[in-house]
This record gives sequence, C-alpha cells and structure tokens, in this order.
Amino acid sequence: MTLLFADVTSSTSFAEATDPEDVRALMTQYYRIATQVIAEHGGTLEKFIGDSVMAVFGLRLAHGDDAERACAAALALRERVASDPVTGAIRLRRLAARFLGGPGPRSAFQIHPPRLASGPGRRARAS
Repeated sequence: MTLLFADVTSSTSFAEATDPEDVRALMTQYYRIATQVIAEHGGTLEKFIGDSVMAVFGLRLAHGDDAERACAAALALRERVASDPVTGAIRLRRLAARFLGGPGPRSAFQIHPPRLASGPGRRARAS
C-alpha cells in the first residue's frame, strides 16, 4: 500500500487575496482533476484535507507497482492541473502577479511507499 498526498502550496495567501468564488471554482476543479487522475492510475481517493488530497494505492487490491502508480498519478496530476483552463499555470501566475506579487499556488506531492517488515515489531532494509 502506498499513500499519495497532493497539496496546493501558498493557497492560504492566495485565497486571502482572491475573490472567494474564484477560489471555490479553482479548488472544485482541482478536486475533480485529482479524483479522475487517481482513479485512472488505480488509486482510491481517501479524503480531501483542506486544500490537500489523500489517495491510497493498493488499498483494495495490492499490485506490485503501487508506488510507481502513485508517482505516475502525481506527475499526471501536475500536468493536468497545469493544462486545465481553470487551474492552469498561466492563469495562476497572472492572478498571483496581480494579487500577491508572487509565484502563486503550486502543487506539492508526498509519496509514502510501504515499509518492509520481518517479524513482529522489526524493520528490514530494502536492498
């Protein structure tokens, strides 16, 4: 089982300087894209945590490549968000420059692959 966390960085300062309806539209589209991408890569959307998405790969059915699926999902999510007309990087950069004078929100990812265990309470190193 592998966990994927996808977070929108700088979203708080972005939301403070942006119309709430625009923030809502942006985040709704981000969640839609994330849901689709995770399903396409065989993951299960576990929950939304604020501006973050938590997904699990190998929850219902373990595959030998769950960590690779999570990595591929993260890369696909980054690409789709950048190319989407609502969440696209160009739009975000323009809004950020106008309101914040900074780079604007971006996606950040954490992937947690499984740990190997050998016996109760013991850890084994993967070689």
